[in-house]
Amino acid sequence: LRHYSTFADKIFILDDHSTVRTVEIAKTAGKVRLLGFNYKGGLEDDFELSSAFEKSYKKNSRGVADWVMTVDADEFMYNKNIRETLKQQKGLGTKAILATAYTMYSETFPKTPGQIYQECFWGRRSRAYDKTIIFDPALDIRLGMGRHTTQLPDKVKAIRANILLLHYRYLSRNFILKRFASPNFPYSNEKLINKIAVALARHKQGISDMKNGKLTKVV
Repeated sequence: LRHYSTFADKIFILDDHSTVRTVEIAKTAGKVRLLGFNYKGGLEDDFELSSAFEKSYKKNSRGVADWVMTVDADEFMYNKNIRETLKQQKGLGTKAILATAYTMYSETFPKTPGQIYQECFWGRRSRAYDKTIIFDPALDIRLGMGRHTTQLPDKVKAIRANILLLHYRYLSRNFILKRFASPNFPYSNEKLINKIAVALARHKQGISDMKNGKLTKVV
């Protein structure tokens, strides 16, 4: 919220009944409006969540906003001069922007009172997470599972505009363990144990690569 409040005029949060302090924190931010959503929990409802995103931007942004960003809570759209960049793209007639993704790593959970990327700035280029989730609200778009794919209208092409998608998935070993302890993950014990093991291994490798100079200082 600290990040998006620096350039967004309005922030809408779809309340998917998170078991952590999401709603409590959101209510403290002046630009935030919480939107109800009948989310049962789990990946099987993800297409319903994408549909809710689509309905939300059409209702709340058309005729009001210059741009829409449909982001998850761990996704940070970043450019040092993002408002000016978006203004320039609007002037050029751009309708959709493809964000360039980096998976971010941190050995310890960030405690900065400022922006997370001022403390956690090492990342790995992650082309699979490039997303077209910045677009003109006048467009009729369809979002795929996880908002990883965006179906744009015919003849509309997404362009890159040096806007990064910083994906903060690996913010310490304890963060990963706490994240998967949430009841929002409806996996069997065996599948959950495997997912935790994979996430911890990726975090360990990322920290090793960071110390060995193999990651990129993104910000």
